[in-house]
Amino acid sequence: MKIGKLSILLIIMSVAILAISACTPSRVLVDEYDQVATPSQISEQEPVEEIVPDVNDEPEPAPDEVEEESKGDDVPIIEGATQVQISRTGNNINYQVEGTVDDVMTFYQVELPDYGWEMAGPPDNAVANIATMLRENTAGDRLAINMQFNELGGFVILTISVSRAN
Repeated sequence: MKIGKLSILLIIMSVAILAISACTPSRVLVDEYDQVATPSQISEQEPVEEIVPDVNDEPEPAPDEVEEESKGDDVPIIEGATQVQISRTGNNINYQVEGTVDDVMTFYQVELPDYGWEMAGPPDNAVANIATMLRENTAGDRLAINMQFNELGGFVILTISVSRAN
């Protein structure tokens, strides 16, 4: 069997491409212990925010001087919550917790009245692995809680939005 010049050239080019791709470093995020970070660790990292002071702005109040409502303290978060993300204003909260949609709905149905939230709009709605709850407080603020059960992970993903009246 005779190997032609073209076949030898193709073999050499294939080996060269494999060698180059094997030696090229891949882009991997590494945590502080030089271990490859998992996707959940990457999503837990806080974003870096560049703050440029403006000489015309008044200084922001110290953290203990910020109004309680603006921090989202009027919305309970279930114990054991992970992947918690709260917007700076406290008006958007996202997290996940192990359990079922029914467990999470029951928690909020019991806890929300203690935080001043009462039923608003249609009743709580749960269909299969998805549920929605709407509440309102005496100040006219509106609260929407959306949840979805992740069958693969065995946890519920929550998205909570607060619309402030003023």
